[in-house]
Amino acid sequence: MNVSHKNLLYLLLLIFFLFNHLLLNAQKIRFFPDTIYACKEDTIRLSIPSEILSKSVSIQWLTPNSIIFHSSVLKTNQEGQYILKLKTKQFEINDTFFIVKSEKPTISIQDTMMCIGKPILLKFNHPTYKFYLPEGKTPIYQLYIPTAGRYSVKIDNRGCSVIRQFEVKSIQPTIPEHKEYTFCASDENKKISVKHNGISSVLWSNGSTQKSTIVDREDNYWVKISDRYCGTKIDTIVVKFKPCNCEILVPNSFTPNEDGKNDYFYPVLSCEYSYYNLTIYDKWNNVVFSTNNPNAKWDGRYKGNPLPEDVYVYKIETIEKNTDKKNSRTGKIALIR
Repeated sequence: MNVSHKNLLYLLLLIFFLFNHLLLNAQKIRFFPDTIYACKEDTIRLSIPSEILSKSVSIQWLTPNSIIFHSSVLKTNQEGQYILKLKTKQFEINDTFFIVKSEKPTISIQDTMMCIGKPILLKFNHPTYKFYLPEGKTPIYQLYIPTAGRYSVKIDNRGCSVIRQFEVKSIQPTIPEHKEYTFCASDENKKISVKHNGISSVLWSNGSTQKSTIVDREDNYWVKISDRYCGTKIDTIVVKFKPCNCEILVPNSFTPNEDGKNDYFYPVLSCEYSYYNLTIYDKWNNVVFSTNNPNAKWDGRYKGNPLPEDVYVYKIETIEKNTDKKNSRTGKIALIR
């Protein structure tokens, strides 16, 4: 369709409109939205479709401060009420609208962190501003973040928009250094640790809150790890002792209840001895068990009678077979029924 055809179409539409509203002195046709939003510093450019203009049409723009004649284009940076009047000898068309100016949004979106492998959901809430994807037309109230990276969000304050960028960094979860530790029984500092990400809180089953803790017995230890990005989890760490360099590994408790589990007390030997003696005393220093057999085990009895739950003292004396090195050690053993 060429320009002359368009002019004819608009002219026919205007004639039809006038004949259906003969009782009205002024007709209302919407050239512009009722309210136009913009930023405070923006200059707004409004233009009348050239297809409806002719030499017989008189143009007036009624602005908040003045009246502008004979211009099909209006440039303004003022807010307030505006009226566009188009007049001929036969009719008048008025279009009233408002320009509202707003400040640019002043908020920013803070950089944040996420745990590797754990997506996050950012939520947006503001009494005035609306949030959009940079090219989006529909407001969003939350944004799914699957991986670390740089993201952008458009923030709008009644037609005045800014693009804000923010970065999401990833963080490794804090985890145990090892799931299982084996120490020589003679090691002075038997330490178990976590690989710390710098922000997690740590609580060990023995009450320690440090990255590492010292253990003094074979056991299953748990560690509770918490932070705002990776959440909370509990890991179990198995600690085992072994004899090294002719060490003697001695448990600190046993349960002679005939359930087939830990029913006997006996040291674990790692060398051959030319002399070996194990003696166990009660709290009154009475001998309740004694043997020179390295393979002997105590069943918690004295002269065939079960002894009560208590803490007993053991003494082990040895002479190494190849070196004639003498060793003596004492300790405590808990009898638990």
